Amino acid sequence: MLDLTGNEVAIGGVEALTGVLSRPDCGLQALVLRHNPLGDAGVLAIAEMLRQNTSLTMLDLADTHFSIQGLIGLANALTDGNTTLKILDLEDAQLQAPQDSTYQHVARMLAANTSLTELSLAKHRMVDSQLELLVSQGFARSRANWVSLSLRANRLSPLSGPTLERLLGFAPRLQQLNLAANSLGNDGAIALSRCLPACPALQELDVRSNGIGDPGVIALAGALQRVHTIELFTLWGNNFGPGACRAMAEALVSPTLRRLRTDVRPYVVDGEPALALQEV
Repeated sequence: MLDLTGNEVAIGGVEALTGVLSRPDCGLQALVLRHNPLGDAGVLAIAEMLRQNTSLTMLDLADTHFSIQGLIGLANALTDGNTTLKILDLEDAQLQAPQDSTYQHVARMLAANTSLTELSLAKHRMVDSQLELLVSQGFARSRANWVSLSLRANRLSPLSGPTLERLLGFAPRLQQLNLAANSLGNDGAIALSRCLPACPALQELDVRSNGIGDPGVIALAGALQRVHTIELFTLWGNNFGPGACRAMAEALVSPTLRRLRTDVRPYVVDGEPALALQEV
């Protein structure tokens, strides 16, 4: 692994790196460039390198100052030019107002690429219609074995609930799903709860800070007891009324959830259930 996190790597440094990584004798498997000012020019150089590189299995480009041009370049390179990369982190792309046409390139990548297993599209300012496009034109046609997906800190509303249901149906081996810091609300949470028992591999689910109230938390708490693989469930930052607190307290003593770690701890105040934040 080569970890260059938090330096000042820009286009000059990227050109030196990609020159080495494009050579057939390069054996580097993991490259971490997060928090560097690569910009679109740097990311496009990396995209071109990916068309030739056969060693990299992990690439972290989180917060590298690329925008729509860089995202499209990467997506195109991974659509028809690379069959070895497995883990890709594109968190915090500078997409001020991404159009659906931008995500059509990403959807084509999802449909065509068979090697990717982990993907982060966190902080992409993604809205409901763009998630729908990724699912209907990407994940629905994907033959990859997805195990981890982060959609954290986007702009997904309750309308994305049914879309997420379908996504989970297309990714039966998914182990980690991060939906924190969206606005899924009760309807989104209830939609998730309907499909969770049919997720045979899910181990980690993050729905923190989604505006979920009692109906959504109650639905999720009930569904969790039928997900026998779940190990980590985080939900702090939602709206916990008495019903939500009671449902989580009851779920956490269920024999089927003995292995579950969560960021909330039930307690009782004046005979009423409540939830406190705890570290996991």
